[in-house]
Amino acid sequence: MQTQGGTSRQINRWTGRTRGGYLGNWIFVNLLRVGGPWLGYFFLVPVTFYYLLFASQAVKASQTYLRRLGYKLESGFERWWLTYKHFYSFGQSLLDRIAIIAGNASRYAFVFEGQHHIETALAEGKGVLIISAHFGNWQAAAHLLGTLNVPVHIVAYDNEVAPINQLFAKALKKRLFSVISLDNDAASLEIITALKRGEIVAMHADRSIGDKHSVRLNFLGSPANFPSGPYTVAALSGAPLIHTFAVRRQVCSYHLYAYPSQQLAFGSRQDRPKQLEQWVSLFVQRLEAHLKSYPFQWCNFYEFWEGPLSPSSLRKGHLEKE
Repeated sequence: MQTQGGTSRQINRWTGRTRGGYLGNWIFVNLLRVGGPWLGYFFLVPVTFYYLLFASQAVKASQTYLRRLGYKLESGFERWWLTYKHFYSFGQSLLDRIAIIAGNASRYAFVFEGQHHIETALAEGKGVLIISAHFGNWQAAAHLLGTLNVPVHIVAYDNEVAPINQLFAKALKKRLFSVISLDNDAASLEIITALKRGEIVAMHADRSIGDKHSVRLNFLGSPANFPSGPYTVAALSGAPLIHTFAVRRQVCSYHLYAYPSQQLAFGSRQDRPKQLEQWVSLFVQRLEAHLKSYPFQWCNFYEFWEGPLSPSSLRKGHLEKE
């Protein structure tokens, strides 16, 4: 099971590597191959308890996040149960990703709301920039986008150790997307070239690496930095930008949301900061709305915010439970 993070303050704690080692990941890959997702879910129970006991930083981050959504976490049982639920939900997403991409998609039900927005944008011939977050199941969504018969590329930070990389490469060899690694100096050129070919490029817009190319906005009660790079790419390339989220509605059932496309363009240089803030704000508002409905599908297990949550910012009452 992988716990992830990464901002300018936390990058030294986030390596981009999967936790659990080669053996642990090999076991789950083969459990899914032999018994499907349900067998994986069963063995995920003790693994989740393990992380609950020994991943102290992830536990703290989960509880901080849940409090921002209005959960009181006053009793010890409530704290541990909701954190367990959060971890288990994340584990389910990782297992579903492997199962879906490895060829077991027929065991899942999918509803794609707004697919026509992507198809209409692709028809313009400028490529499409898909913006999402570490929320729900973004890699399963990218795999499903591959069914549109257009090349799909995920922009990601790849620092996995070689043996685990080979394990996942073999398990996910049927994936319908490729990866543009941010470790590659030519990543920007690859992104622009793919868009010029009329292809789909998917980027995350929730983790900011450094403050230089970021926008600071209020998010769940406190300021947080969000990357501005994806919007700069859209504005400079002319490619339509679409916000897309993939959430698990029920066990083995996913709902994909694609919003109407945006055509971004910079005005004067002095107006750029204000434009970027407006563009990022819309994404943050939509992300918050989805988190209120699916709170346990947030996949950032590190201290996301710069400061503490003020008491006046606490949401009143619990949100809809999954």
